[in-house]
Amino acid sequence: PPRRGPWGRPPAVSSWLLGEDGGPLALQAGQNISVIPRQWVVPGTVQPGGGPAEATMEGPRASEAMFEPGEVGVDGSFIFNPALYPQAPESTSAEDSIALLASKQAPDFSDIEDIALPSDLNVATVGAMSGAAAGLAASGLLISQGLQAVFGAAFWQVMTMRIPLLHGTLNDVIEGNLSVGLDNLAICGHPQNADGLCEYPATRYWDGGFSDDMAAALTVGNLQMRYSSGTPLKLILTDQNGASNGMKNLAPLFGSKDGPRPGQFYKASFGMTRASPQVFDRNWDELSDWTNISSPDGEGDGPMQYLIEDVRTVDNPNFGVQANMTVRLLMLFTPSKTDNLESTPEAYTDFAKYCSAAAVSAVVEKFLAEE
Repeated sequence: PPRRGPWGRPPAVSSWLLGEDGGPLALQAGQNISVIPRQWVVPGTVQPGGGPAEATMEGPRASEAMFEPGEVGVDGSFIFNPALYPQAPESTSAEDSIALLASKQAPDFSDIEDIALPSDLNVATVGAMSGAAAGLAASGLLISQGLQAVFGAAFWQVMTMRIPLLHGTLNDVIEGNLSVGLDNLAICGHPQNADGLCEYPATRYWDGGFSDDMAAALTVGNLQMRYSSGTPLKLILTDQNGASNGMKNLAPLFGSKDGPRPGQFYKASFGMTRASPQVFDRNWDELSDWTNISSPDGEGDGPMQYLIEDVRTVDNPNFGVQANMTVRLLMLFTPSKTDNLESTPEAYTDFAKYCSAAAVSAVVEKFLAEE
């Protein structure tokens, strides 16, 4: 039977989203996908065609999109990645990986249920999901990918080493046989039961920045679904990071010389495998003509910069985006010492005041007034 671990909580069920073929969506093109893009969409009161203005949890809207789950099933073996097991032959090709998974090591799911996506979320819960950056600690697959990136060839030795504090191994944790009490760092999409547990088949969520940094790729796909391809779009994108990180949230939306193709799976931060969120046809290195709006405030914020560009979309089925739609972008960026997790409330307030300067409002208003 599952063990509770040193913190007394029972482990989370190791369950997987299943596609129409009954296979795990965590396996795509022979790779393990640890983050799946979904977006909480709260539309305005006026909808194209007079449709209802209901908030929904949505995935990419395209027939080719790989991330539309139908069911969820239980399997704690982590067999999806043959490299996790020393008896598995070394393979670098997607074809070999798929063939191995289709043989005796193919995953066997039990307790298959219809997926329980959130249907009645309030602002507080959605806000918690959006800010749950540490929720990745509740994902066994993501933990395993991070450990593989850190330990390389020594990965399996680390996974099977008994850790006295855990009363077990890391492999026990990611297979769902042992709890370290971190599951609630990811937000349950349904009310928890009387014991404070997120009951199967309810699903957990965390900050979407690991998949679609700014929700821009999914937003473009959603707008294309709602409007015709001949309708030009205007988007305002905002970014803020420490000076050392720069515009790293904006850059993946554009092409790069040695980067992944739009929608291609690649290794990103923490060793996770994600789909490239590139949706615009320009190369990031071409976008250099930024203009300062305001000077640094002397407290670590600024200068605020902006850039207006006309771009076209590119095909990215993993985010539901189709090519050749005209988009006019206003991008705003501010380097700031204000940290996402560690700054004081006063620092956040000062930064918000800096961003709300009249000069910033003038740029935004002029952009929106353009025909």
